[in-house]
Amino acid sequence: MVADFGRDFLVELADRPPRYVCNAARAGSKDAACGDFVEVRLTGSAQGSIERVGTRRNILFPVRPVEEKTLAANVDQR
Repeated sequence: MVADFGRDFLVELADRPPRYVCNAARAGSKDAACGDFVEVRLTGSAQGSIERVGTRRNILFPVRPVEEKTLAANVDQR
């Protein structure tokens, strides 16, 4: 997942070049964050729904969280 717009997410699939606007269909997928590996069910030519969020290698939180919100997941330093 490459961008988070609240209820909608921009998802890039490994086997397809374009990006898809996906919504969080399942209860567990609403906690998705940028960098998450997700399973998507395509619902249109450029739309889909996030069915499952994969296991995270790491998580980035704000230094002083006002609310518990994940900023990013699976972050690598290059």
